[in-house]
Amino acid sequence: MTHFGLYFTSQHVETARRHRKRNPFRAAWRALESQAPSHEKLAFTQWAGFRYRFMDDVSAGERGASVLIPLLQSLDGDDVLHLLAAVQCVELLRGHPAVQPQLPTALQLVEDAQAALHLSESYLDRLWEAAATLAVGVALEDSGRVESAAAVYRAVVDEDIHPEGYIRPLVEEADGQTFNRQFEAVAALTFTAEAALHFGLNLWEYNNRGVSLITAATYLVFYYHFPEKWHWEEGVTAEKVRPLFAQHGGFVEMLNKYTPPRQVGTLLDDLRPIYDVYGGGFTTLSHGVVQRRGLFR
Repeated sequence: MTHFGLYFTSQHVETARRHRKRNPFRAAWRALESQAPSHEKLAFTQWAGFRYRFMDDVSAGERGASVLIPLLQSLDGDDVLHLLAAVQCVELLRGHPAVQPQLPTALQLVEDAQAALHLSESYLDRLWEAAATLAVGVALEDSGRVESAAAVYRAVVDEDIHPEGYIRPLVEEADGQTFNRQFEAVAALTFTAEAALHFGLNLWEYNNRGVSLITAATYLVFYYHFPEKWHWEEGVTAEKVRPLFAQHGGFVEMLNKYTPPRQVGTLLDDLRPIYDVYGGGFTTLSHGVVQRRGLFR
């Protein structure tokens, strides 16, 4: 059990520091070193937590700690993405001395926020609820929550991901949202798998006859490059697909870190440096893979 950044560890920080002058880390460092976001508690707290973890910036950590409890008190039962990002803030800052006295309160607020979630019973919402359950399970060191979320993840792999890569329940209704649902599902499953590693649970390797999360991710990434070929309905274009990745593509760095799907490198070249407040924060910094300079370097 490790507490650090929910989706990354001290080893990721060491990699980013060691290669800070190389791509893709160089631009990602500049993004973190820029002025703090001041317009919103969540973005500010996450920025402060990343500064604390990656730069040993104790002052930034203290500033983040000063707004952590108000952030957690503001959580809305309708916003599972806000909860996920807030749990990451807790994990980013929990080692800071200023957070230690308030940690029991912070964890109680996280637990209360999860209990207050009132999502729909849709298939997609169940995946997001599993991602939140696993994140909260890590924060609370609750194996029951972790295993409950992992069971949802495994069921998706076992029953719903087609060998070609599409997730069956999400593409059955051609309502203009089939691509968006596949996108969100891969994101939710990615956050679940990445957070599970902090509990010693490797869901990345879970597969059923060779079908896994990476099967669905590879399918998704293909249509970033060829959206007009989307099989499930007409009207899926680059103008619709690419902004979705640009705004919410933090999870793609996580995919590339461990089991890179085909063609993901070109996609990341378009997006980097990635900053996605609801998708892991500065994920190019935390999950970037150093670009090789040549065959022997």
